[in-house]
Parts: sequence; C-alpha cells; structure tokens
Amino acid sequence: MYKIKFTNKQNHLSEIFQNKAILFSFAAKENDDTFVTLGKPAKCRDFMNDVIYINKHHTEISKTNIYGFNYNYNVNPHMDDKNSIYYIDFKNNREFQNFTQQVDRLQTIEKELGLQQCEILKTENPFDIILIADKIWTEKILLNNIYTYLIKCLSYTITNKTNSLLQDIENTLVGCGQTVENVYFDIIGINTLNYFLNNIRTINNHQSQYCDGNDNKRNIDSIHNNTGMCAYKSKYTPPNKLFDYLKEKEKSWQADAKHVIQF
Repeated sequence: MYKIKFTNKQNHLSEIFQNKAILFSFAAKENDDTFVTLGKPAKCRDFMNDVIYINKHHTEISKTNIYGFNYNYNVNPHMDDKNSIYYIDFKNNREFQNFTQQVDRLQTIEKELGLQQCEILKTENPFDIILIADKIWTEKILLNNIYTYLIKCLSYTITNKTNSLLQDIENTLVGCGQTVENVYFDIIGINTLNYFLNNIRTINNHQSQYCDGNDNKRNIDSIHNNTGMCAYKSKYTPPNKLFDYLKEKEKSWQADAKHVIQF
C-alpha cells in the first residue's frame, strides 16, 4: 500500500457541476512508498491543463491561481519526466470497483497503440489509486484530456462487452441520461474519439512551441477553458494551430476509417 501526501490544501475550488465526484491530480513519487500530489485534487480536469502548461513552460509562466486552484512550479512538486502519473480518488466503492475491474479495456487500447500499459498502485485510502501510464498522455494537453475522459467513463458500469470500447461507452452513457460524460460524448462523437486515438502520435509530434498546440504564449484562463476535447469542437475556441491542423486532417477521416483501428 502506498501513502499519499497532499499539497496545497486550499480553499473551495470553483468547479462546474460534475455528476461524479471523482478527483484527479498529477502525482510525483517522493520515496519508495509515498506519492505526493502536485496540486489540490479536483473534479474539474481543466486544472490539469494548467499544471501541464506550467511544467512544460515554467521559464515563462511558473504559477497560477485560478478558480481557487494554486500551483507554483518553484514550490510544488514537478511532473514526472518519464511517466504520466495520476492520483485518482473515486470517492465510493462502486466507481472504484468499476474502474479497477474494467481497466483492462483501457490497457487493450494502450497495447493496440504500442504504448506502455497503465499500472494501478493501491493506496492506504480505500478508493484512491496511483495510476502510472505512458508519458505520451501528458505531452500535449489535448492528449491528457482524452485519456482522463476515458478513465472517468470506465468508472461507469459498462453493460455491453463488444470489441468496441467506445461503442460500449456510448451505449452505457445513453442509459444514464444527461450526465456530463454523456454530454461530452455527444459533443465529440465516436468518430472523432476514434480519430484522436488513432492519431495520438500525430498530436504528440505536432510542431508547436507550446503544449496547447500554439506558437504563441497564452494566459492560464485561456489554457484552462479552451484546450480540451470540447474546445476542439467549439466555434468559440480561440485560434489553435494544432486544432486547425487536426480539423483539416479529419476531413478525410470517413474515407480512411476502414483502414484504421476501431476502438
């Protein structure tokens, strides 16, 4: 069992409504049996955008205080440089069990993509885990947003067991009503999610100066609100070099889809 140390025990965070109270944070290994969180664990995964951006570009922007969330690169622990390390608190046994019993489906996707398959480390807290995954998921903000969305979806009871995890997720979410995850799935769509997963290396290798996909520095407010999957589909998203490139490439996706992996 691993111990968790929490940094930045801050005041209440201003977060949009979430159907699930699952908390996410990046974590760093402090010693052989202890991990430390990089900031206050949050339901809103957009706070992770801010931490990635600061860690990648700390010589230009080293701290943030947004919606009650504080992170200071010069004070707090830093992101691991070899793995993507997450602290996740599922808050209750049902969601904890759902994820731990269904994580093999995420590992199947990772295997298909030729990535390091994620590893789960149990902690002293009953519904908390440390998840260690391939470094690629935290190289670009968009990739982290995709990966943590899949993690959250796997906390639902996936009722169908076909060869398509995304189709099973879609079928499961439809039966759950207007959950946040269902709304997100409707916005993004199964074709775009498949497109993203088949092109994670294209996303990772995209030549942009900043990890949000741009060549110009943006403020944390914009990073927080406009760099995830839903921002990719929104007509109100500020110009984004990576998004523009992916949208152009996606135009041929339907024609090419039969030649790619259907996750």
